[in-house]
Amino acid sequence: MRRYPVGLLGLCLLLCATAAATDYPLGLSARDERGCRLGHGSVEGATLHLMSAAHSDPGFPAGQALAILRRALAAGCDIHEADALGLSPLNAALLYNDAALAAFLLEHGADPARPIVSPKAALNGLDSPRWLTLLERRQPQHDRRALRRLLERHAAARQR
Repeated sequence: MRRYPVGLLGLCLLLCATAAATDYPLGLSARDERGCRLGHGSVEGATLHLMSAAHSDPGFPAGQALAILRRALAAGCDIHEADALGLSPLNAALLYNDAALAAFLLEHGADPARPIVSPKAALNGLDSPRWLTLLERRQPQHDRRALRRLLERHAAARQR
């Protein structure tokens, strides 16, 4: 079975086009007993990454994505599972500029100090705050101040 990079909105759009009624939206079905991997046909990806991308898509009900994320986390899916670029769901939320998703993931145990392990030299070794700094420099047209405040509040709370 061929595996595609996860966390991409294109994958969700592909799955939308072939939707069928299942326990999951978009015609997806669980590919493992805990529901940590979802797929449709020969396309599959990590539940946390697919639903992180879906949450950030304005055409997808955010509440539904959060419900599936909650279910996956309750089943023991790895909140730090990396996609093909080495991004965790938290780092994907930073990329998508999705403060609500980042807050949800932090509340459920995502560790922003965990370094990215990536084949991309520019990403490899960065933690979430440094990844956010890179995004701010490379995409100054996107206002990521809410994400910055969120990471700072999280760091301050952990120091107490």
